[in-house]
Amino acid sequence: MLSTNRTRATLADDGTVYGLICSIPSPTLVEMIGCAGYDFVVIDTEHTLVDPQQLENMIRAAEAVGVTPFVRVGSSGDTVDAAASLRALDVSALGIVVPHVRTADEAAAAVRAARYAPEGMRSVNGGRVPGFGRIDLVLEGAADLSQAYGVTWQTRHPRVRAALDHVAGRCAAHGVPFCAIPRTTEDHDAWVGRGVRAFVLGEERGLAARALRSHLAGHRGES
Repeated sequence: MLSTNRTRATLADDGTVYGLICSIPSPTLVEMIGCAGYDFVVIDTEHTLVDPQQLENMIRAAEAVGVTPFVRVGSSGDTVDAAASLRALDVSALGIVVPHVRTADEAAAAVRAARYAPEGMRSVNGGRVPGFGRIDLVLEGAADLSQAYGVTWQTRHPRVRAALDHVAGRCAAHGVPFCAIPRTTEDHDAWVGRGVRAFVLGEERGLAARALRSHLAGHRGES
């Protein structure tokens, strides 16, 4: 059964939310993210191999610990993968993260893929009581943007930062929440100063890798 989107409710009540990207296809890791206190989890199916049953169980794990499950789907060139969005929504994802959206037409196509008629083209299903209203959040993608601008992985490049500032400003002007991915505490504080209240704090693989290296270095006496 579809659970309540607490992340959307918190943002609507002027609260702040924090999430984490989950790229390891494991319900246990989703549970750990929820138990750690994150508000939402972005299950990545664009860059990782997650079969439909794994995805459904990961979403069930999110529901069990009260963390809002979003699913990042793939894209085929300039085309939104409507089938991937449909599969994720049919197993009760509470939000779809659509990558590589560059134009208003592409954003509109993403909405149509996620909404029932008359607003969209999503097929009716009698599964896990899915439901989706509208695109509620704009999640920045500085890494992909840096590649598009020819400065790959330079996420703090002036051109990338200017583009993110522009998008955040347009979101604020239209009352659409902007979700930032701060790389440092200074980035986080700067976004907070601009009124941003939604954050993705990285990916679980990166956090685990850094923790493992730090753990070993501590026992080796390395700084």
